[in-house]
Amino acid sequence: MGLDIYSAALGGWVGEFVRVSNRMAGIVREPTPAEIGAHRGLLATNSLCVENLAVFVQHVAPGAGWRAFDSGDAGRGANAGPRGDLETIVRAAKSKRASAAEIHRLYRLLRPFTDANGRCGRALWMWQMMRGPPETLAEVARLDLSDPRHPLNRDAVRRSSLM
Repeated sequence: MGLDIYSAALGGWVGEFVRVSNRMAGIVREPTPAEIGAHRGLLATNSLCVENLAVFVQHVAPGAGWRAFDSGDAGRGANAGPRGDLETIVRAAKSKRASAAEIHRLYRLLRPFTDANGRCGRALWMWQMMRGPPETLAEVARLDLSDPRHPLNRDAVRRSSLM
């Protein structure tokens, strides 16, 4: 069997996506090759898992790690805390039980890492959008991520049945 890769992640548009995502995070410099490569790697993976997101964050924000447990997480069991909740979000994204916008909203609420949560959330959103129908990706190409009306810029306050 050949490489298991999503070829759209190799397109020239990825650099522009990283540039816009960085600007949304207040980063005005040009994206580094490591940032673009991390996005390509995440977007190309066909079997998304929490480890993919953790590696992604390490490349776009070296030194970032898992956010500490909240005191309320202790009684929730072995999968409590940011990592366990992120597992739930990743399973929902892979199974398409929730829209890309809902996945992104949940991720924004969770904020599992100490840095790069916005950039990782947008990359997760794009990963799911790339696996939707072709017209969905064409629609995404026409959207301006810096537009405050874009779904990625809305407050993440609505409840979800996933968590």
